[in-house]
Formats: sequence, structure tokens, C-alpha cells
Amino acid sequence: TSDQAGITPDSFLYNLELAYENFQLAVTVDPVAEAELLSSNLQERHSEMEVMLQQENYDAMAAVSEAAQETYADLHDAVQAIPATEENLQTIHDVEEQLIYQEDHIEEIHEELQSQVQTGELTSETVEQISFTALEGAAVGVQAECENTEDNIVDAISEEQGITAIEAQLIVEQQAEETGLLDLQEAEIKEELNTLGQTIEQTEARLGELTQAGTEIPNKN
Repeated sequence: TSDQAGITPDSFLYNLELAYENFQLAVTVDPVAEAELLSSNLQERHSEMEVMLQQENYDAMAAVSEAAQETYADLHDAVQAIPATEENLQTIHDVEEQLIYQEDHIEEIHEELQSQVQTGELTSETVEQISFTALEGAAVGVQAECENTEDNIVDAISEEQGITAIEAQLIVEQQAEETGLLDLQEAEIKEELNTLGQTIEQTEARLGELTQAGTEIPNKN
């Protein structure tokens, strides 16, 4: 990921880079092109966060997180403005694919910094300033809008081709499978279920320990 970073926040040219990105967006009127540009900008933001993590420059990471949140908000609006047509389905799928990688990246960095808090290498205040919760929420918001636009595309395909919504949905899923997005989504679901299973096992093990120790477990009912 860090290989994609260009000018990083520790450079005096960084604000110029952001200004140039904003200029590019200002002259881009097509929402599809805008979504593609914003998605590319987000890849760079994540690369910058990785570089700043390696350099232990947490103030710069916080600045990148704030910039990324703004870009996610712009991407949400761009996706919302994309016409619900089959020809735009690929763009939506491309954005969704990048979101999966980006959400994983946010989680990985957050977990790494949290582990450093537990070992005393970092303070919780340092991690909190990077606003991971807000960053994750911004990414989830874009994902929700992609799914909404995809549903609208299903409806459009159904109406244009005179087929059922189920048949239209199969067309959408087939394209997702061809691009590899479906495999990524399935892997994501499996990972979430695995994490949930581990959490349940840990909770049950802890309850067992408390029971054996004779600790009274409060009943919230």
C-alpha cells in the first residue's frame, strides 16, 4: 500500500497536492469520472497513512485521516449522483472493491495501534486523535450508498429489459463474479463470521472461569 503514496503529509508540498486534487474535482462534471477520481485519491490517502505509520508520525496520520473522511464524503455524493444504468455498474463494483481493501486497512492499522497502547508504547489519546471510528463510519456510508445505487440499477435493468427483479439481480451478481468482487465479499463475510465465533468462544470461556471461581454473574433480565 505504501508504494502508492506520492507526496506525504510531512512534505511542505502536501497542501499543494491536495489543492491540485480539489482543482481536478472542480473541473470534473461527470459523476462517474468524479467517483473514479475520488476512489484513486482515497487509495493515495491510505498509502500516506501507511507511510506515516512506518515513520511513527501520528500527528500526520491524524491529518490524513481527516482528509480521507472528507474524500469519503465527496465519494458518497458522487456515487449518489451516478445514473442507475447497467453501463455504470462496473464503476460501482470498482468502488466497492476498493472499499473492501480500505476498510480492512483501517481495521489493521487501528488494531496495530491499539496493541501498542496495551503495551504502553502509545497513549490512547494519540490513537483517538486519528479518529478511526469516524473514518470507518465514512467508508461504511459510501458502501451503503453503493448498495443503494446497485439496487436502483437492478430496478432499471428489470424495467428496460422487461425481466423480473430476480433475473436482473442475477445479471448484476454475474458481473460481480466476473470481476472478482463477489469472491471478495464472500471472503469478507466469512472473516466476520469467524471473528464473531472467536468472540463468542472467548466470552463463553470467560464465563466458565467466573463460574468456577464462584463469581456471581449479574442477570440483566
